[in-house]
Amino acid sequence: MNTNPNIAIIEANPGVGGDEARHWGDELLGSYIRYANKKGFAVTQLESNIVKIKGEQAFHIFKNETGVHRIQRIPTTEKRGRVHTSTAIILVLPQILQQEIKIPQSELELS
Repeated sequence: MNTNPNIAIIEANPGVGGDEARHWGDELLGSYIRYANKKGFAVTQLESNIVKIKGEQAFHIFKNETGVHRIQRIPTTEKRGRVHTSTAIILVLPQILQQEIKIPQSELELS
């Protein structure tokens, strides 16, 4: 399957940690966007938690960000000074060319 190494699709999803996990995912996505802008890459917001980054070898630059990212900090909403642990799941995918997607009829099941 042919992919375009110059396009990376990055998705940030909250993991464990409630609203703080969502904020953490947003911060991570923001840091990827700032880095891409600094490199002169084009950034397109596809959804609130998904961006497309286009630039030379963009997928190879960002692909190792895929996985769970954890942070421990005292949120501004914490009144007792307790440390909270939050996680965000980052997915980095290459863009697959549409003409390359072929699903054999034998694998389709219609009901």
